[in-house]
Amino acid sequence: QPSPGARVRTVYATDNSIYQLRPHGVLAPTSAAEVQALIAANRTAPDPRPITARGAGTGTNGQSLTDGISLDLKRHMSAMGPVDLEAKTVEVEPGIVTAELNEKLAPLGLFWPPSTSTVNRATVGGMISTDAAGKGSLLYGRTSGHVVALDVVLDDGSLWRAEAQPMARAEELAAGLGREAEIWRALIDVPEGPHELPELARGFSGYGIDRIRANGMINPIPVLCGSEGTLGVITAATLALTPIPAHNVLVIAGYDSFDAALRDSLRLTSSSPSAIETFDETTLGRGRASTAWPMLEEVIGSEAGSALLLEYTGEDIPDVGAVERTIRDGGVATSVTVVTDPGVKAAAWKVRADAVGLLAKVAPGAPRPTAFVEDCAVPVAEMPAFIAEFRSILDGHGLTYGMFGHADVGCVHVRPALDLIDPAHEALVATVTNDVVALLARHGGI
Repeated sequence: QPSPGARVRTVYATDNSIYQLRPHGVLAPTSAAEVQALIAANRTAPDPRPITARGAGTGTNGQSLTDGISLDLKRHMSAMGPVDLEAKTVEVEPGIVTAELNEKLAPLGLFWPPSTSTVNRATVGGMISTDAAGKGSLLYGRTSGHVVALDVVLDDGSLWRAEAQPMARAEELAAGLGREAEIWRALIDVPEGPHELPELARGFSGYGIDRIRANGMINPIPVLCGSEGTLGVITAATLALTPIPAHNVLVIAGYDSFDAALRDSLRLTSSSPSAIETFDETTLGRGRASTAWPMLEEVIGSEAGSALLLEYTGEDIPDVGAVERTIRDGGVATSVTVVTDPGVKAAAWKVRADAVGLLAKVAPGAPRPTAFVEDCAVPVAEMPAFIAEFRSILDGHGLTYGMFGHADVGCVHVRPALDLIDPAHEALVATVTNDVVALLARHGGI
């Protein structure tokens, strides 16, 4: 019978990825002071271990896994401070779940815009660490645009408050002594560019060195957001909040095929939607098992092979009647409906969310949809051709798969079905990954 410690380490050895890595130990601090003490003690220990911060473990690249120390920031550090209504900011601990944060903010008419498909379990700290985006990123951008300040514990156990400073103040801080001065000198020394980065509407984790300088300020936030805990452990975040939009209208269009939906989405980006979401034939087919499907079926019909969900949000929204006519005039959509009923809107998004989980509902021993080429982003105009070639790669290996994603920003989620106990299928992970990486390079993606 394994010991309690071994059982805990086994639980923390996995996350939402295909990887498994058993940590040396698991710690669940209750405060920033405890995080500082733990990191400082580890640094001076005879056998210091790597420390990896963990939120909800929803990442699909194994970001929360380590053979060192797993630092669980969700278990105890999930508090929310008072909302500054004038500044529209709030300070939270990293372990608070984003959906729970927004539930608390809703009565005040405010929300925190980053919205991933895992928003009902993803933590704010995890979303900051991956600079997450998701639905609505066309309008609201990535997480880094909604963070004012971060309290982080550095590798020596010292606490640093990171926030944008005017250049003159940054230079004053850089002239001092100690770790903070060292950090400000490093930030100021980053060249202004140009930085050779892909021109994409959607990015992923990384150090945002191209956004350090703006409007006469030096801003460390873009460097920390997306750094996945490699620069420091977040213990508090001051977030910029946004008023809940006055209007929210959904236009749902059905199509014969995923390709037809993707190609139509290219011209519909000019109608200024806050989001364009789509699912392929497989994903929509699985969505039919959702309890919300009957309401969506009434809108798009039972024969649709794919669908676009176009959301228009804001204080002022475009003439959605004109959007409906534009879609119909294209002659590609099999159905078009403007939805204002909150119940139907909720049903449509529930089918979209449920479909992802339903993809994984397979018979015991059958190949399971597997996240390893999960997030790919290309220039929006490249998306139809990229997807067609992506499907050709998977079809060539005889794999079934589901595709869904953000047509508005050229980002697609793909989960090929594999049996990872089968050595041949395990080998396909590397083969398909290499094929997809080469494909991305040809289309200017990441």
